[in-house]
Amino acid sequence: MRNLACFFAHLFYTNVLDWKVMNCMVLTEEETTANSRIFIKILMQEIANNMGMKVFVAKMDEVQPESLFPTDSVENCRFSINFFTSIGLGAVTEKMRE
Repeated sequence: MRNLACFFAHLFYTNVLDWKVMNCMVLTEEETTANSRIFIKILMQEIANNMGMKVFVAKMDEVQPESLFPTDSVENCRFSINFFTSIGLGAVTEKMRE
């Protein structure tokens, strides 16, 4: 799973794969399993490590994958904020916190 997540991360940060594909990943407590959250964790950390945090945050602000940063309910929003904060990428949730 780690190798696959690193592969997809490489495709994203080299712009081979369109960033709109991230809308296929849904980050809610009901829609994810422990394995899918681990995959998303490795994917996002790998992208952030290779792009740099500032560039990564700017790219995520530009793309705004609604499925990863849900605002449809308070519970889903809180889950996403807590997830990204726990993996060390809380900077991408600044707009959600507002």
